[in-house]
Formats: sequence, C-alpha cells, structure tokens
Amino acid sequence: MGKALFILILILTAKLSNAQEISLYDREGNAFAFIAVNDESCVYLWTGKPFGYLLRANNELHIYSFQGKHLGWYDNGIVRDHDGNIAAFSKGTVTNVLLKLEELKGLKQLKPIKLTTELAPLKPLNTLYFSKVPFSLTLATPSTASSSSIPQVGKPFSSPEYVEPVDLRTLRNVLEYKQRLFDSRAEWIQEKLNFLGEISNSLLRARNRQKEYSTISSRINNVTNEMNKQPIDLADNNNFNQIVNALKRIENEIWNLYDSEPAILNELAPSQNALLGDNTKIKNSLNYTKESKAKWEEGDGDGALSLISKAIEVEPNNAYNHYFRGYIYLYGFKNYDKAINDFTNSIQMDNGKQTLAYLYRGLSYQGQKMLPQAITDYTATIKLDNNNTDAYFMRGLCKSLLGDSYGSINDYDEIIKRERTADPKLYEMATVYNNKSYSLVELNQLQKALPLVNKSLQMDNTQSYSWDTRGEIYYKLGEYQKCINDMTKAISYDKEAGNSYYYRGLAKIKLDKKTDGCKDLSIAGNYGINKAYEAIKHHCK
Repeated sequence: MGKALFILILILTAKLSNAQEISLYDREGNAFAFIAVNDESCVYLWTGKPFGYLLRANNELHIYSFQGKHLGWYDNGIVRDHDGNIAAFSKGTVTNVLLKLEELKGLKQLKPIKLTTELAPLKPLNTLYFSKVPFSLTLATPSTASSSSIPQVGKPFSSPEYVEPVDLRTLRNVLEYKQRLFDSRAEWIQEKLNFLGEISNSLLRARNRQKEYSTISSRINNVTNEMNKQPIDLADNNNFNQIVNALKRIENEIWNLYDSEPAILNELAPSQNALLGDNTKIKNSLNYTKESKAKWEEGDGDGALSLISKAIEVEPNNAYNHYFRGYIYLYGFKNYDKAINDFTNSIQMDNGKQTLAYLYRGLSYQGQKMLPQAITDYTATIKLDNNNTDAYFMRGLCKSLLGDSYGSINDYDEIIKRERTADPKLYEMATVYNNKSYSLVELNQLQKALPLVNKSLQMDNTQSYSWDTRGEIYYKLGEYQKCINDMTKAISYDKEAGNSYYYRGLAKIKLDKKTDGCKDLSIAGNYGINKAYEAIKHHCK
C-alpha cells in the first residue's frame, strides 16, 4: 500500500501531452524537447515551439530545422551532432544519466513552412561523449554542413573575356533588404496561420461543428502544403499577395460559418446569443487563452489562472478553456474540487468526448482518495481510447489500493500486451512490472512475482520501491541476507522507505542481529509503519 501511494505522488506531478511523443533529454537529464511521432515526426521544444523534423534518407534519420539546416541524426534513440557526439537522447538509451521528472509540456504551436533542405554531411562515427554545446543552442548555430554541401561543378569554370563590373556594396544592401523583407513576411504568415488555427478551434470545433472545422483545417493545410512543395520567394510582392489573399479568404470563411447557422442561436442562452454577435469578444477570449498559456509556460500559475478565468467569463461555453483551467487547478494548485468542476464542465460541453478530461478528472478524484470515482473515469477514458495505457495504469493502481489484486494484475497485463506500441506519460514500464509483481506478493504468489520484479530491476535499478518489492519477496521466501541486501539498496535511494526498514529489521532479527534489527523497526515506526511497533513488542524485549 505504501509504495502504491508513493507512485501516485510521483504521477500527480507528471505532465501530459496529447500526441504520441518521444521525450529528448540533455546531459543533465532534463527533458527539453520531444518528437511528435504521429505529427510528421516534428521535433518540438518543451514549450511547444516546433523547431525541426525527422527526415529519412539513405537509411538514416536526419534532423532538419524548418529553415532547411541539417542539425544532426536520430540514431537508435540518440541525437548525434556533426561530430558523432551525443546531443540529446531518449529514455532508456543512455544509462549513466539520471533522468529528472518531466515538467509540463507547452501546448503545441502550428508548424512553420518547411524550406528547402541543404545536403547532409557524411555521418561521422558515433562516440560516447556528449556534445560540447547543448543541443538547444545549436538550433541558432549555422550547420557545419553548409560549407561542405555546396554543389560542385563537374569541370573547371572558365571566365569569359569580359565581366561587367558589379557594385558589390549595392548588391549586398539589396540582398540584405530582401532577406529582412522575406523574414518579416514569413513571420507574418506564421502568426496568421496560428491565429486561424486558434479561431477555427474555438469557434467551430469547440462548438461541435466538426464538419466545418475539418473543411477549414483542410483549407489551411492546402496552403501550407503548396508552400512546402517548393521554395517561395516571399520578397516577391506577387507571391506574397497570393498567400495573403488565400489566408484572408479562409479567415472570412471561418467568421461566415460561425455567424451563419441560426439553429445554434436558438439553442443558446440570451447572453450567449449576444456573445455570438460580437466577434471582438471572441477574439478577446482567444487572446486571454493564448496569454494564459504563455504565463503557464513561464511558471506563473496565478497569472495563468487569472487569464483563463477571464477567457471563460467572455466565452463560458468553451470546452477547451474549462479543460485548461482544470489542468491549472490540478497541477498548479492541487485544488482537486475546482479541477473536478472544470473537467466536468469540459466533458459536458464536448458531449462526453473529452478523453483527457476524463483522465485528468480521474487523477483529481484520486488525489482526493475517491478511488471508485477515479476508476469510473479511467474506465471512461479506456472506452474512448482502448489503447490509453496511462488509464490502464492508473486504474490498476487504484484497484491495488482498494485491495483488488486480481483486477490490478489484469490492467497491468493490458499494458504489457501493448508494451511495443505504448507511449506512456504517467508511468515507466519498469514500474508496471514492479506493480504486477507486488500484486502477486499480495496474493502470496511469490514464485510468480520474483521474475517480474527482476525484470523491473533490469529495466531500471534506481527505483527504491522495486528493490523493496524484491526484498519483501526474499524475506517471505526465507532468504534473509538477500532481503537485507535489497532493503539496504532501497533505503539508499529513499531514506524514508519505512517498509524497507521494517523488513530489514525483521530479517536481521532472524539472523540473530537483534540490536540492529530493533533499531530498524524503530525507524520504520518513525515513517508510519504501525505494525513495526507490534514487532518491537514481540522481538525487542
């Protein structure tokens, strides 16, 4: 029971995201970026800003920036720089770096336009060293490939007899002006694309107008796809005006769709009817939401909460805003009551289709120790997404806390069946094997439990609770010295592991080390193991 509560505390500080993603860590063990596998293998910074993507060529996975610069390679879960050093790595690929708890990811921003890619350099031999420059800084550093990737002419160049003189200073000024114009226009287009995505989501998708939302999304994608097909000179007024006009037509279409359906007006309260007639208020709501996200990313929970509450005042029936405020209440303030209320509103406004709202509401119920209600929400999550292994894990944990060992084992087995394809946000596979093992311990099936916890320790030997589980198994099997060894290891990772002190104390007493054993039992009592005092009465007279 104690170790299950410990795992729950860790989970309630974890951060979630919507897509199937691979976290990338730096040499300090900090998660600073992630690969969105189902989003064209786009690579995002932890703030949600896209900075590059994976591109397969010649049986290699290259990493390019959206400006076309070659940044490195993604090789068996490790990002390699142009010297073959480790620039970043995914979980389970580098064993000598202790990974830190992931912070909350920012919501993903729209991807920029992909420009033409430069030729990739020859891939160097891999090393065991980390890059001298953090990978996040290399994003602003010109690729070392650029000088070596200039196409070479097959035969020597012979100049004509006469070359007309060129004013190089004027030419440089012209090129610099065109580059500034290109950059400013590209930035304007990206901001416009972000804005169109936000208003289509808020005005159409959030109001269950999925068909219209899909049409608009397709229109936006068509524009970006056309721009990605080949490089476009945005400094050319004709090219730029064509794109501007296309985006303006899409924006007008969004507002026309939003205002054109009287059936919606009849279903809404008078105050909402007035809101629908005032596009300025909707835009204000979007701005509040955007500013709230920015405050959250900066670590300003109070500011984020204030702004998202203003967005809800302006637009009270927006499901996403209630969802995001619930998230802030849950992770920023651990105010479970208010989080539950907002997640409930979000679910009702989206006709029960909010998979993550069910999951987060389950976490909120679990934080209040309302385990049956949490199980109900995790079950609803699974009904909407049968492959959501986070929901299976949390439901299994709740069942374990309620003494339903068989039920928890079934849920952990569902995760193990999906191990190859799972993309967990709330757990590690090592923890799944440990938890299943401990459920078997609760059923006194020790021989079945032992290989599972051994597998857990092979996957991750830094978790106190896995050593504790095996130590308890060894004690119950009568292998007291092995119990002492494992519990000592558990305590080295968690100085307050009361269960580990308890069983180590009992094992020492079994080996006639009464004084040391009684000391351990006393320490176990200090950390809330009440049965330690019964053992002291029995053994330490």
